Amino acid sequence: MKIVGISMIRNDADIVEPFVRHALGVLDHLFVIVHCPQDRSTEILSALHAEGLPMTLVFDGEPAFLQGERLTCLRERCARRSSRITSSHSMPTSSSFRRSAL
Repeated sequence: MKIVGISMIRNDADIVEPFVRHALGVLDHLFVIVHCPQDRSTEILSALHAEGLPMTLVFDGEPAFLQGERLTCLRERCARRSSRITSSHSMPTSSSFRRSAL
């Protein structure tokens, strides 16, 4: 059994690296929704991923802050595809996201 976590990051460059390293101390894999950051969060997460840390980056370019909907959809995707973990994904657009979450 694997223990995975999900999180949503926006402008968290000051805390994202310690958060990821701490979370992966207790998790087998971490899924991170990267939601339109305007700081260095994307670069930091990409560097952590390049180190080989067990994490999946999911890029969300939708400006609307749909945290509950996004995290629920990601949780459902993780549950359905628990045996197939890949390195990066893109979130569906707002119009298709609602349909894919159902």
